[in-house]
Amino acid sequence: MSKSAITVINDENMRGIIAPSSAISEEMLEDLVDLVEMSDPKFVAKINGEFKKTKKWFDGPTLRKELGV
Repeated sequence: MSKSAITVINDENMRGIIAPSSAISEEMLEDLVDLVEMSDPKFVAKINGEFKKTKKWFDGPTLRKELGV
């Protein structure tokens, strides 16, 4: 089995992934950062709150009231 070009760092002070650019594209790196950021409980709570507000817009009476119809 060949050795992976990706190195994972996991110790008390630092966590991360180090790899040559040929192993991880810029798009994949952005996706990894997004995954980490979106895993934060504060971020999840904020998004859930936004979904609840948006869901109200799809409620007929609320939408009519907001639009003044």
